[in-house]
Amino acid sequence: MDSELWRIAKDTVKKFDFDPTRPNLRAEEELEQAAAVTASFKKSWGRIR
Repeated sequence: MDSELWRIAKDTVKKFDFDPTRPNLRAEEELEQAAAVTASFKKSWGRIR
């Protein structure tokens, strides 16, 4: 069982080129976009009410 989990973990790391020492720029971009959408919504909501 443990060897199967290790194989899956290694395959996943290779497939997605995951390196925990590098920042995940795509995730950071997505967070920034989500924050911008939230801010835009809050600004618009104030005009709707």
